[in-house]
Amino acid sequence: MKSVANFLFTVILLMSFSCFSQNKKKPETVFITSSEPREKKKEKEGRGFIPFTQLAINMSVRGNPEGNDGDGELELSDFIIPDGLEGHFGYGYLYNSWLGLSANTGVDTSSSDKLVAVPVYAMLTFTVDAFDDSSIIAQAGLGHSFAIGRGNLSGTYQKYRLGLVVGEFLAINLDVSLYGFNPDKENINQVGNFSIGISLLKLFEK
Repeated sequence: MKSVANFLFTVILLMSFSCFSQNKKKPETVFITSSEPREKKKEKEGRGFIPFTQLAINMSVRGNPEGNDGDGELELSDFIIPDGLEGHFGYGYLYNSWLGLSANTGVDTSSSDKLVAVPVYAMLTFTVDAFDDSSIIAQAGLGHSFAIGRGNLSGTYQKYRLGLVVGEFLAINLDVSLYGFNPDKENINQVGNFSIGISLLKLFEK
């Protein structure tokens, strides 16, 4: 399990560093736009609604109940371990390049909860210029989630995401998801998870 966890985290970190390196070569990108000068981008900010898509792939993590195995070496997997995968897709509209609304769906898995869920939700998106060559994305989603293979088990779904755009179309995400139900523990109203991953973002220029 440690080797798998270390491999997955290494892949994510390498992708992040690679994106930052590429970003330095293209200092004129803001959110999901082309490499045209920033002055022209500012002129386009008042053009109204622009359609966009977002594909997010995340790995959920949880605390390692076993902790360090006593071998004297501390590893990331001594503290957190992979718990599942998430894949989400959304389509919506961005207003003046900073405020957006989208319809989303996807598939979430959790090994600890033995859960496969399909959420359907609306997501509100805010974007803010963080530096000259990157942007911060804050997103909040609300909808309904359906547990697969658990009869009629379902509940209110919540998604909260903070992302940093590190390229022309790539962002690094930190997500929190709440499902509004618990498949096993009757005394707990809902299960949730924390995940890290990437988003592929695309604006459809007019």
